Amino acid sequence: MFFSKIDLLPDQPENVLRLIKGGLYTEHQWMWKIFPKDDGHSRDFLYRKEDGNDWPFYYLLSARKPENTLEGIRISTKTYRPEIRPGDRFFFKLRANAVITTKTDDHSNKRRRRDIVEALVDNKKKEDIQLPGKAQLIDEAGGNWIRRQGEDNGFCVDSLNVENHRLLTLRRGSNQAPIHFGSLDFSGRLLVSEPEAFMNPLLNGLGRSKAFGCGLMLVRRV
Repeated sequence: MFFSKIDLLPDQPENVLRLIKGGLYTEHQWMWKIFPKDDGHSRDFLYRKEDGNDWPFYYLLSARKPENTLEGIRISTKTYRPEIRPGDRFFFKLRANAVITTKTDDHSNKRRRRDIVEALVDNKKKEDIQLPGKAQLIDEAGGNWIRRQGEDNGFCVDSLNVENHRLLTLRRGSNQAPIHFGSLDFSGRLLVSEPEAFMNPLLNGLGRSKAFGCGLMLVRRV
């Protein structure tokens, strides 16, 4: 695996604006372009956009080494071979499209995916529970979700902050329906209990919408 940082070059503002002015779908498209062209290749990368002083920058985890083929960017790449042991502790950051899957009704096998915050609001309304503030809803829904992920992926969360609940619309071509999804930012400390299982979120990410800047878990030892 390869871990890269992609910087936008301030001395090429016209090229940079071309890369970011179209929003999420434009980012999605040019991320594909920095890898060797292979029409039959499935997505094998995760990325995350970060705010910089003047321009945003990106972290990228990929199975293939990216190539600096676009004007307006600089890519710095190193190999990624995490060595994980039981009891390791990490500070982590994660931007995730966190959803819950439910049956459409009691008599159907169909399933639908809901943003976890919206689903929690619906449940509380059905139970006639007074809704808490938005921050508390985000904390409750996000905390429940990330702890379930930990149970399945060999880690437990020691401390947690959940914020920046956003409902996003990704617009493609004029003949294609827009894509709607939500995202949450998680950060905190975690303890690894099963290193082999923990490699899954490190290498493959968590949640959905991984092609659009969600899912990459960033960690550093504490």
